[in-house]
Amino acid sequence: MTTPREPAAEPARPTREQIARYLGERPLTFDRRQLLAMFGTSAALVAARSDVAALSGAPAPSIADMAAQTGPDAVIVTANGLDLDELDPHYFKSIPSYFAVCNLYDNLFAYEYEELESGGLTPVADENGDWILRPWLLESWEVSDDQKTLTFTLKEGLTFSDGSPLTSRDVKATWDRGVSDTSPYSKTVLNLMTVMSPDQIEAPDERTVVLALEQPTVFALKMLAVNVLDIMSAEALEEHATPEDPTAHDFFRTNVLGSAAYTLANWTPGVSWEFAPNPNFWNPDALRNGGVVNRVVPSPQERLSLLVNGDVDLSFNLLPKDLADLRDNPDITLFNFDVPWPNFLGMNNRIPPFDQKVVRQAVSHAIPYQTIIDEVMFGFAKPVKSPVAEGMPTSDYSFWNYDGGPARARELLDEAGIADLEFDIAVLIGFAQNEQIAVWIQSGLAEAGITANVRRMTDAEYYDLFNSGQLQGYLGEFYSWVNDPMYHLFFNFVSTNTATNAAGYNNPEVDEIVLSGLYETDLEKRDALSREAQRIIVDDAPWGLLFQVNYVVAGRSNISGYNWNTDVGARYWMVSKE
Repeated sequence: MTTPREPAAEPARPTREQIARYLGERPLTFDRRQLLAMFGTSAALVAARSDVAALSGAPAPSIADMAAQTGPDAVIVTANGLDLDELDPHYFKSIPSYFAVCNLYDNLFAYEYEELESGGLTPVADENGDWILRPWLLESWEVSDDQKTLTFTLKEGLTFSDGSPLTSRDVKATWDRGVSDTSPYSKTVLNLMTVMSPDQIEAPDERTVVLALEQPTVFALKMLAVNVLDIMSAEALEEHATPEDPTAHDFFRTNVLGSAAYTLANWTPGVSWEFAPNPNFWNPDALRNGGVVNRVVPSPQERLSLLVNGDVDLSFNLLPKDLADLRDNPDITLFNFDVPWPNFLGMNNRIPPFDQKVVRQAVSHAIPYQTIIDEVMFGFAKPVKSPVAEGMPTSDYSFWNYDGGPARARELLDEAGIADLEFDIAVLIGFAQNEQIAVWIQSGLAEAGITANVRRMTDAEYYDLFNSGQLQGYLGEFYSWVNDPMYHLFFNFVSTNTATNAAGYNNPEVDEIVLSGLYETDLEKRDALSREAQRIIVDDAPWGLLFQVNYVVAGRSNISGYNWNTDVGARYWMVSKE
């Protein structure tokens, strides 16, 4: 297994026309569900909404009994605020649905983990800050000297849950479907790797897959490791295709045929879903429990109560204040992961007053950063001083220059002749945490003589303004599944990405740097390009960088093996209950 870090010879850099082709010239707009899927814990926060219907009926006694089980056959019981909505790997979906996909379908890769003090597992980083991949469905892989040909050799004896063999034909069928117009999501992932056509994917024998990239792409393996490219059954795709639905999406939206540790035993919308051990799992020794049952519990207070009372083993998306109260509870373990997940005040660079750089800089000085971390996040976050957060390769905080407080903010505005500055910060109704953050920002800005109006908006109003580029100020976050700085900067700061560059940031110099860096194979050059982009962006201040949030899951103290992965979804088969 070889993964060369440097090419044998300097490759030709792709032209602007080629880059435009890989990155796509199709304008994308997103509905509420797709936006929530993209912005990570934004979806998780929906759990705190006051207008979500409560779980109907009392908890089934059998679920409470399952939570009391221990040992290798014990069922892991979880509580989540959202339901499943889509099980097709190639489509946008709710956050719990991504968890489902990575436990029902398998990927070519897994990660090398290290154990935290809490018993949680987190990927190991190499000397470059990249999380180390290891083979999962693979026996080995090779990268050619020019980094354009990736050759994968599958393990022997792989099977789907129906007992049928998993071969290279299934990998090719999955990626052929993904690179088609089936879904803008999977197509975008493969196109960014410069895979544009099924002709670039070959299966010369049952165990070998050859992927030919148009350009050497240093983040290609990282992209293959996310669950949107988990392997589907070629036979099942053909069997369930219809003239009206040639890719069988209607079937796979609610049905599963994968090769992972579990099968979908039950899904009662709005109530619960259940993963049962896969009787044909090709790696049975990896399974450390007897299955998973998730309860859909919209209220974070109810999820907290269920956990404390021992009626569930893991509870997701608890409020920071409640997590803080659990720190000293001997019956609870907080699986606390330090991840590169920046949260920010988005300042719409396209419209007043944020079309003025000095205004954005003044606001950045006046934000009470540590107060927000202490009073709203209760310490489950830390300062973030670059859009490329700590934990992502090339993160560089040396360009930060916003510690001047309200006094420096006033100086900047006075020097620019700007008085009576006023703007809105949009907050979705029901997002109590975001509203608290906005109020603290409002308070800090008031000390600088700036009026910030906290506007509580309905979903419809908020997302209409988001898609039309008319949100003035807003609270955002962006976690990149691919832990690569150029990938992250591309989605957030390249001017043509109107769907994901919600701040409307437009700096031609940054565009050129990021587009040059995406497919740069010289790692030293790429490092320098990333740092230069960070320097310019920090100075331009399109975001008010609020904090880097921790990813925290609360569990009973007898739970171990809870794991963080780049696509957020825990691989539940690694979790045990003693």
